[in-house]
Amino acid sequence: MTKRTLAVITVCLLVCLTSTGYCTEPGNVSDTAELHEQLSEYSRPILQWRTENFLVRVDEMSEYSYRYASWSADATQSDEPDLILYGGELIMDGSGGNRHYEFTNSGYRYEVHLVYIGTGEAPGFLFVYQGDELLLREPVVEQILSPY
Repeated sequence: MTKRTLAVITVCLLVCLTSTGYCTEPGNVSDTAELHEQLSEYSRPILQWRTENFLVRVDEMSEYSYRYASWSADATQSDEPDLILYGGELIMDGSGGNRHYEFTNSGYRYEVHLVYIGTGEAPGFLFVYQGDELLLREPVVEQILSPY
């Protein structure tokens, strides 16, 4: 390994360690030019995942405020989203790194769970509740933009 390569790796690690815990590899960030115009403004992208039935994107809008957008699984992020929710929260699930983003809309709760420590079944899950009733639980099948 060259000194330049080591320097680049060191800088990347420092950026990841001093950030809020979201590390992405170079080239792993979706191009904002590809986003539908309704989603063009945000502070930073958090994740973009595909489940069996949905394409899901979470963006940080401002410190501690998040946006959820979803499409059918066969759509692209340049298509108009089927659902956009603002005012989401980041909720830490213990001290092991697991966390989820929670969004509410008209009696429904949408949760996007990131699994750092767990069964290894999937890197994350999409849950949808109506009240306390679980309507949907889908594991991530593709990480397009990863928070890991």
